[in-house]
Amino acid sequence: MTETRREIIFTELPADVQTAILVWIREKLRPVPWTNRHVSTYGLLDAIDRETGLSISARQLNQALAQSGYRSLKSDPGRDRAQLSWNWNIGIRSPYFLNRQSQG
Repeated sequence: MTETRREIIFTELPADVQTAILVWIREKLRPVPWTNRHVSTYGLLDAIDRETGLSISARQLNQALAQSGYRSLKSDPGRDRAQLSWNWNIGIRSPYFLNRQSQG
């Protein structure tokens, strides 16, 4: 029999990991009133991994963003079969994106 691996949810991650992710979201992102199709879960995962050294799953990031008050639009099942890379109401003038532009 094969054992099914259960991915833990965001709130089950160690407290220091949760705090670091939530602080990054609060400091680096800003909400806008619309869903931004240019900001996706997968793009943000790379940024979090690079800037915090923490690697979390797409599902965990979706949960953290929702917990932080952001709204999402689920991805197109034709483009993302697992439907884990959601688009969020995050502005391109968020500190994270502005810092990327100034660096290069």
